[in-house]
Amino acid sequence: MAIASTFLGGAKGRLLAASIPFRFFGTALLFHALAWATLLWAAPALPDFRGGLGPLLAAVHLLTLGVLVMTAIGASLQLLPVATRQAVAPGRWPYDAVWGLFSAGVLALTGGMALVMPALLLAGALLLALALLGYLLLLARNLHGAKGMGVVVVHGWAAALSLLVLLGSGLSLAGAYAGVSGLPRPGALGLHVTSAAYGFMGLLVMGFGYILVPMFA
Repeated sequence: MAIASTFLGGAKGRLLAASIPFRFFGTALLFHALAWATLLWAAPALPDFRGGLGPLLAAVHLLTLGVLVMTAIGASLQLLPVATRQAVAPGRWPYDAVWGLFSAGVLALTGGMALVMPALLLAGALLLALALLGYLLLLARNLHGAKGMGVVVVHGWAAALSLLVLLGSGLSLAGAYAGVSGLPRPGALGLHVTSAAYGFMGLLVMGFGYILVPMFA
């Protein structure tokens, strides 16, 4: 209870306007529905899937990017200022920019995958990179001046580093489809999957546990 009181004290002044995180969560719900619709469209090809572009790959990324990462961004932007006792960034525009670029990037990336349009896929990847770099700046601003919850801060920095690896490997994979040389595909794919599942998302979830368990206790 004492731990919870430490970072909950004065938390109201460190909360974003409710519409900001709810926009991320609401968009994640829409992408969830779109992912299932895309998966139903691709269902006949599922038994023979061996990788490559197509609606199945689009459905996977609608779930991972559109649902999981979108939710993680919204949750972290709201929870971390509370835990680290840091003021949120002034104004709405940084959050609106991250949300807008990320939403457009997911649509372009997955549309390029589903319709086998490498140029659209690469454009979506670049939009996602801009959005996630903007999110990283907001995350780093918060973690740099943290006044508490050291374990959460460590997890946050590790998740940020994993996100950079995720970005680099993802851009390399997207560029390869568009004829832009990058990392060897097997290595880039391994880095991409590992840094996404066990790096960025895994570390954020573990870090959030140190916030949410005392809060609900």
